Amino acid sequence: MRELEKLKIKDVGHLCKHLGTTPEELEKLCSKITNYYRETELVIKGKRRPIAEPVGRLRNLLDRLQDLLQRIENFDNVQGGRKGRSTISNARSHLRKPIVINLDIEDFFPSIGHRRVYDVFRRLQECSPD
Repeated sequence: MRELEKLKIKDVGHLCKHLGTTPEELEKLCSKITNYYRETELVIKGKRRPIAEPVGRLRNLLDRLQDLLQRIENFDNVQGGRKGRSTISNARSHLRKPIVINLDIEDFFPSIGHRRVYDVFRRLQECSPD
């Protein structure tokens, strides 16, 4: 697949074309989004973590969206959420450094509001307001 400099999604129809859906199906999924998640819990290092696992058609569309997002040109030091990157590749860049700080920021993802996500796509990825 060709790497993209920016997404530049023109409108909802353009996004739907990339995802293999229609604006109507996307609207239906979004209006009843809780129907497409299975609530579960994962235990990691003794800590219980709530997980909302997408199922059915939503899972399929999110996988396609992930593939699209993977094509965006990114900074080399970005490790999270990228194919071929991991905690190990992240750790390699810190080898032989005089100081390394490891933090687990409580509720990090829930603290990122929809406005910040919108701004990334609108301003940095040059997508339409839709």
